[in-house]
Amino acid sequence: MEKNVEEANLITQELNDLGLGEDISTDKFRGYLCQLPQERDSPVDISTQLNFDQLDAQNELHELYRVKYYKLLQQVPRTGSKLDHDTMIEQYPFDMSKQLEEVLMCFENDGTLDSVDDEVLWEVLKCFDYTFVWYFHPEYCKLAALVDYQRLVIKNYGCMYANWDRYHMYFNTYDVEKQYAKYYVELSKKLKWGKVSNRGLYQAVKIATGFPKITAKLAYLGFHELDGVYFEIWQRVTKQKMSFRDAMKSVYELNRFPVRQQKMKYVLEINDCFQWEAEFHTCTACITKEVAEDEVLGLIAEAVKKLRDKPRFYDDYIKKKINIAQAIGLITTEEA
Repeated sequence: MEKNVEEANLITQELNDLGLGEDISTDKFRGYLCQLPQERDSPVDISTQLNFDQLDAQNELHELYRVKYYKLLQQVPRTGSKLDHDTMIEQYPFDMSKQLEEVLMCFENDGTLDSVDDEVLWEVLKCFDYTFVWYFHPEYCKLAALVDYQRLVIKNYGCMYANWDRYHMYFNTYDVEKQYAKYYVELSKKLKWGKVSNRGLYQAVKIATGFPKITAKLAYLGFHELDGVYFEIWQRVTKQKMSFRDAMKSVYELNRFPVRQQKMKYVLEINDCFQWEAEFHTCTACITKEVAEDEVLGLIAEAVKKLRDKPRFYDDYIKKKINIAQAIGLITTEEA
């Protein structure tokens, strides 16, 4: 324990000497924490549900949103819209082209779907739901306390998002999610050093005080998703001339990356670091001797996010959701 504390103090002192990050005291941290808005015990009323008339009106509106989105896909080049259309035709045996034409013609003529046969409309909307990357969550659609932006959910193809099941259950409003996206950008810019003790968390909370809608919960979320494992390994490989495996073992023993601990333990036990090492070299390929150390973590973080099999995080989920919401008219260009 004493050795770990001593090592953390030495690294913190080194960061101070290099001018990386801020040395924030516990008292100041508590002060910043008090400035953040408080979480409510029950942020969403789940007891009050829409009545049948309200649900019917909502369903009609959601149908229009889906038809509008399909039309937008056809108008924008390189969106994969042709693939969407072909997939629908292959998936369903009836004459989809004819059904689509009927729905789109009605929509263009009077802006509604009132004159479309119910069965035809149901089949077309079922196809849309199969191919679109988003949907309105059926359980959320029942809750009177939510607006359509909060009911909108991005699909999690291939476990694309790291904590998808949590992201869509936050029920954050558009204003909060827009501000979180800005907070995450600011956090990425200013947190240009590894996670040492409480240092990174303290600064993350300080940064969050500049965003009035960001609660402590959201501040922590942004910080914990900035992965510094490869930065720590890079320091040991370049400065201490360690092998990749020894560097990973050293980082594992720090016990500072709970999300990665079990994975590191496993590859160390079976002595198979090949995949991690290959990814590490990919993420550090752009780092030359001329790159300043305070820029390294930012470059590594950017490279890691670009890896195809890297899970996306809450800021990525928000960006996709806002794009969809703007496209179908849940938010206006001025609001965005």
